[in-house]
Amino acid sequence: MNFVTSVGILCSFAWQSLIALPPLGATYWTIVTIYRWPALDLKGLEGVSRSPAMSHFSDSWVPEGSLAGVFGCREMALELVSGLIFGAN
Repeated sequence: MNFVTSVGILCSFAWQSLIALPPLGATYWTIVTIYRWPALDLKGLEGVSRSPAMSHFSDSWVPEGSLAGVFGCREMALELVSGLIFGAN
């Protein structure tokens, strides 16, 4: 409704500017059809990257993340076992 009101006011006071509306509308429509699908794809990728499962996996591959703790526990266990087998130094 707002568009119809704007065009009505434009017709009554500045009808000469209506000559520019078709080329501007065609340009706008072309740009929208070109960039609509990549924008939707980016929104989808952003949504997936913010999902809880994705954030868990990205946090677990960081050296300070949960896998670093697992590797640290394995190293300590290996030191304890080698100390028991070969004697403490």
